[in-house]
Amino acid sequence: MGNPGEMKVVVEPAAFEEKAVLRQLLELYIYDFTEFLPLALNEHGEFGYRYLDHYWAEDDGETRLPFLVRADGKLAGFAFVRRTGDGPWKMAEFFVMRAYRRAAVGSRAAREVFARCPGPWEVHEVLANTPAQAFWRRIIGEVTGGQLEDETSDGVTQRSTITG
Repeated sequence: MGNPGEMKVVVEPAAFEEKAVLRQLLELYIYDFTEFLPLALNEHGEFGYRYLDHYWAEDDGETRLPFLVRADGKLAGFAFVRRTGDGPWKMAEFFVMRAYRRAAVGSRAAREVFARCPGPWEVHEVLANTPAQAFWRRIIGEVTGGQLEDETSDGVTQRSTITG
């Protein structure tokens, strides 16, 4: 994969024709999530993601943006962003494949997604996923100069405003 400092990270909107690629990446993402939540396969040997089609469907009240992440031209992950009305942007899902973790791919991809969607943000993590909590606190803190609210209830949520 090369030196992390040399790796080119690109975040691009996912076209409808790439939905099958995202479906496969979602299976890897959800499998990784079984470390934190008791998720089970369906009768087809898949976890499934019921909101995938929503990312290309027209919805008067909601904006959904699917992104693919590539590192040195290879698929490395994805980000799903959503927003209801003029409310805050929400990181619905964010995934970087294990082979690209600790190589700054996730950090650079997250910064790119934030830059594409300036304004108020909410990023939520499940309580058991402490690595994700540390990752988002660090990235949001860097992007906002430490201006973030951190709330813990049924999970952990960071709230901030990202300027473009």
